[in-house]
Amino acid sequence: YAEAKDMKGSKPVSAGKSTTFKLITGLQDGATYYVQVRTYAKVKGKKYYSAWSKAKAVTTGVNSGDEELDAIVKTVLTKKVGTKGTPEQRLKKAFKHVANVKTYPYIRTNDTPKGNWSVSYAKELYQTPGGNCYRYAALFCWLARGLGYDATAVKGSVPSRSRGQAPHGWVEIKLDGKTYIYDPEMQHVLKGFDLFKMTYKSAPMKYKKAKKQ
Repeated sequence: YAEAKDMKGSKPVSAGKSTTFKLITGLQDGATYYVQVRTYAKVKGKKYYSAWSKAKAVTTGVNSGDEELDAIVKTVLTKKVGTKGTPEQRLKKAFKHVANVKTYPYIRTNDTPKGNWSVSYAKELYQTPGGNCYRYAALFCWLARGLGYDATAVKGSVPSRSRGQAPHGWVEIKLDGKTYIYDPEMQHVLKGFDLFKMTYKSAPMKYKKAKKQ
């Protein structure tokens, strides 16, 4: 990646096998960088590289398409998360901020999100303040994206106390080819468990992702 379109002064970054996402830290917020990628195959110990892709312009920071949400995310990341610590430590700060029921009280609603729901739900949690699982997931999702992570707010179900399945929302983040789940709303419910950066196998309960998102 480089600051110049002609890729002069570019800096190399390596990604893992089958990886489609790479987090790059230390970049200037709101700045435009240019990125090129290429792949390689190793045959008998020798690497064979593909041609470089065309340079693609990427602007750092949140680009939700909603100026109001972008401002909210920037405010929270500046005032509550800060710039100190590793990327994962900052992500954990964002998670704890959203999971704090004193800041965002749980409000039970029976609505089921549809369409591009994460933008409006994230704003609702912050502005109300408070909401249900989908709104917790939405705000944390956009905070994670603001920190440079490949995050997605998803909907599905989890086991309920009545032995059935209850509708639920959480966040998926892809790191080095693996998918991790984060559940800020259930963090205050399942005390004694850390619901930050789990896999579907390691989670203390079964998360069932809806086929249609």
